[in-house]
Amino acid sequence: MKKTLSIIMMAALLIIAGACADNARKNLKAGIDSTKSSLPIDLGPIGSFDAISYEEDSNEVIFSYTLNEEYSDMDMMARNDSLQKESICVYLRSEGANKLLSSMCDAGASLTTEFRGSDSGKGHSITFTNDELKALRSQGSKSTAENDEEQLAAMAVSANAECPMDLGDGMVMTEVRMADGFMEYCYETTGEDYNFEPKDMPQIKKNLRDELRTFYSGPVGERFKELFFRTGTGIRYLFHNTDTDVTFEVEFAPAEIRRL
Repeated sequence: MKKTLSIIMMAALLIIAGACADNARKNLKAGIDSTKSSLPIDLGPIGSFDAISYEEDSNEVIFSYTLNEEYSDMDMMARNDSLQKESICVYLRSEGANKLLSSMCDAGASLTTEFRGSDSGKGHSITFTNDELKALRSQGSKSTAENDEEQLAAMAVSANAECPMDLGDGMVMTEVRMADGFMEYCYETTGEDYNFEPKDMPQIKKNLRDELRTFYSGPVGERFKELFFRTGTGIRYLFHNTDTDVTFEVEFAPAEIRRL
């Protein structure tokens, strides 16, 4: 499951909301400095939000993350730079990021988000110039309801960009999409291990529930569980066995996700 960039930016919103003041560089620096005691933030299996800083010489705000490469493909991030950038835009348009966005615009600052792989040490960064930030501000912030929907859509688009993904042992994730009030994860399977029967579904659902519970752990995960609940969006897994041409579905309703 690839939802990392959405959770990464949610972590940033947790600490920047309400932290940034008026419109000069010194106020931007003061707002950024006030958040430092909240870091690092453990993002569970995804990695960590390590630092936020304001570089006065370059007039640049920098978010720094370390990503667990079991969940994040650094090469893929580099290949899909425009997609990653659009995902970040979703969060900059949220009401929670409005003060930070305005402070950066008024200070003439840029924003850079830096990612580093925990194992390979590979790095990737995404930068917004001040003109780009001002263009975002001119669009106006989205209401909470509108931004909630945008966040989930961005999560699905970002995950789908990594498909098809060979997960090994005869399983390939082929697509991630929004459909009928669900975020759907589609898989193709081959081999006897995936000849599921209806009696197997309770155990499969338990295994998936445990995985979701681990992924959405901690304060950032709690925010995402509430996001699914507020939008009335569930999670659905579709396993299509290419040998038997049979598809099994496992669903989690919004209330089930909230209780994880």
